Amino acid sequence: MASSTTFAHDGRRAAEAYLDAQRHSRLVRRLRVAAPAAAALAVVATSVAALLQPLSGEVHVDTAGIGVGGPTVAMDAPRMRGFNGQNRAYEVSARTARQTIADPNRVGLEQLQAEIELTAGGWARLSSKEGLYEADAQVLNLDQDVHVISDKGDDARLQSARAELKTGRIVSDKPVEISLGGSTLTADRMEVLDSGDRMLFSGRVKMTLKRGAASGEALRGAVDPARAPGQ
Repeated sequence: MASSTTFAHDGRRAAEAYLDAQRHSRLVRRLRVAAPAAAALAVVATSVAALLQPLSGEVHVDTAGIGVGGPTVAMDAPRMRGFNGQNRAYEVSARTARQTIADPNRVGLEQLQAEIELTAGGWARLSSKEGLYEADAQVLNLDQDVHVISDKGDDARLQSARAELKTGRIVSDKPVEISLGGSTLTADRMEVLDSGDRMLFSGRVKMTLKRGAASGEALRGAVDPARAPGQ
């Protein structure tokens, strides 16, 4: 009798362990799907530097005008199109770009938008109300309503982010939310390393999975996948 009880107890533990493993496996798979949105943020942040630094290769730059008011130099509606080092098309624009004569190393950006081609013909689009580029350190600070979306339907929203263009490291010390076709991942802090190859989430990390939620593929039509950078 004792052996039967032990067997039943062990069986329940084995079943519970199996279910836990299955849940963990599903969670890991979903987290891997989250990577494109964060990787897109890393790639697009790097392309923003093209707006302010000369790059090799053919680059097209348009602007509505340049004005000087006292110690400030302003560029209206700057727009740059070209190809990055991986031969992927990108486009970066802003409503205005401003820098002071006393501190030309720092460039303020308003209503920043960027779009870049990803692998297999995909694309990612980034927008932010404000940005500050530090040329010497090659650091881009994005503030207020940072939003990244990809053609796969991945959607990332951040309150702010700091992108270190030399290392490909991006840090957000404020709450982040990544949506994946109906499922969401939230955390108080996010760190992207190696240009999107590794991601770390910390502080009240929560993953909400919804059965039957539309996949990223199903959301393509909602985000206009036919539109490529520069079109």
